[in-house]
Amino acid sequence: MRELTTVAPAQGTVVGAKGLALAWVGGSPPYRIAIEDEASGTPLARSRVDVAELWLPDWRVPTAPFVVIVTDSQGVALWRHLRPLPPPSIGGNEVGDAVALFETVPEYGLEALRRLFIRSQAGHALAGRAIALIRIAGAGP
Repeated sequence: MRELTTVAPAQGTVVGAKGLALAWVGGSPPYRIAIEDEASGTPLARSRVDVAELWLPDWRVPTAPFVVIVTDSQGVALWRHLRPLPPPSIGGNEVGDAVALFETVPEYGLEALRRLFIRSQAGHALAGRAIALIRIAGAGP
């Protein structure tokens, strides 16, 4: 199990944003997700998914660094340390805005993925295709 190379440069998530999206490659489902405060280890959220992606639509990004720990059914864990980020220079919630953010500001890759998940959940097929392309490109050989 490893992170997608396409989102590897992402440094965090936007403070106060609603929703958390993350995707990875490999591992054996089901996946257990634990989100903890980085400094104290205090649990912030828990989830379980059967696919190699996480979408928490009601998640509010904390103001302090946090850790997302994905553990597969074999006990293999992927740790992702994330920090709060200010709003990016590219605003907007349309698919094109998210793609532009993803392509031009790599440290905001998870913010771009979050925006795409929101649009995909609203039935925008283009957003779903963009997510699929991010996953395919990031899976590598």
